[in-house]
This record gives sequence, C-alpha cells and structure tokens, in this order.
Amino acid sequence: EPIVVAPVVNTGSMVNPKTASANAVHKPVISSVTATGKKATNAANQKNEIFVDILERLNVLFSNNGYVLNSTIDGCIQMKSYLAGNPALRLALNEDLVVGRANATG
Repeated sequence: EPIVVAPVVNTGSMVNPKTASANAVHKPVISSVTATGKKATNAANQKNEIFVDILERLNVLFSNNGYVLNSTIDGCIQMKSYLAGNPALRLALNEDLVVGRANATG
C-alpha cells in the first residue's frame, strides 16, 4: 500500500512548554574557581542547568506513484552542561518508543 504524502507540510513550532529554551549557547561558562584560584562558595549565584538537544534528519525518496524508494534517519544527541562540580548523571530515553511498526500505538 503506497504511503500518501500530505499536500501541506506543517512548519509550525513544536516546542514543549515544559522545556527550557535552547539558549545555552549564549550563556557564559560557569566556573567553580574564581580569578584568585579559590573555589567559589556562593552557590546561590550559580544555576545548575543542563541542555539536551536531540537533532534528527529524515531523508525520504518517493516514486511518482507514492511508494517509498529509500529512507534514512540520522540523528545525534548534543548536551551542554552548566552543572557545578561533576555530579553523576543518568540519561534515560522513553521506553515506549516503537520504531518500525506501522500499527503501533506508542
């Protein structure tokens, strides 16, 4: 059965309101050592933040009658940390993710 491509592509924003904006690039790197070489003790001035960006690129080639001839998905996870010290972190991906099944409800 051919896959029908929608005639209109949605280019609207798909931002989750619970996530922080990805402006980590514009923030200065937080240093836990002052210019005198002493460890900074004012933790109230530091924000413990970590930014995670998931980038995906989808390439699909369709025939003139709607069949998929070739498809690829490339992606990466980029992280930028502004955490004080070196805390142990654990990154978990959604276990409900289903790839490759057309009738999956996810």
